Amino acid sequence: MRFVDFTTMGFKNLWRRKLRTSLTMVGVSIGTFSIVIMMSLGIALRTSYTKQLEEWGSLTLIRINSFNWDYSDDGPGVPKKNKLDDQAVNKIKQIEHVRAVSPLLSVDGYLKSGKYVAYVSITGIDPDTMQYFDLPKVASRRYDIKW
Repeated sequence: MRFVDFTTMGFKNLWRRKLRTSLTMVGVSIGTFSIVIMMSLGIALRTSYTKQLEEWGSLTLIRINSFNWDYSDDGPGVPKKNKLDDQAVNKIKQIEHVRAVSPLLSVDGYLKSGKYVAYVSITGIDPDTMQYFDLPKVASRRYDIKW
């Protein structure tokens, strides 16, 4: 038998079993569309997750606190103060791939004007390192707050 004979016999059988052929085509189409949709959802979820991580802030910024939660003699979960001084800052600056290190001073409080109250957090850093922390450019090393 030749290739043409096989082809004509295949088409004759497909034509004789029209319902089976059409159901097979519908099944293959549904399966193909399902795979395409699942791939699209996977790509969309990965993109969404990446964007959420980027919105949390810089992924290259590390904040080191001067305390840690330690199970010491004082009891469980009592903060234990570690010393972060200029010597520690200089050691961190010498680590490879570190672009900037800045000590941080943070104060929490509230502002009150008549019946209005606003809770604020004021943070101070070394002005020479502001460019490395994705902060806006500042003229004369101070922010002018406009209300």
